Amino acid sequence: MPKAYVRTAGVDPVDRNLRTGFCRPGEGGARFPAVLGSEAAGVVEAFGKIVIEVAG
Repeated sequence: MPKAYVRTAGVDPVDRNLRTGFCRPGEGGARFPAVLGSEAAGVVEAFGKIVIEVAG
């Protein structure tokens, strides 16, 4: 069974822009509730059979 622990999470400028409602012309804007903070670092203790490569 896959198991990972997030030790640190980050919010970058793109997340800040989405939170304030900024969007490029023609994109239609953010839909709330929005999921922000897609950056994470941590420890992977186990992974499934379909994993073929792990960045290190």
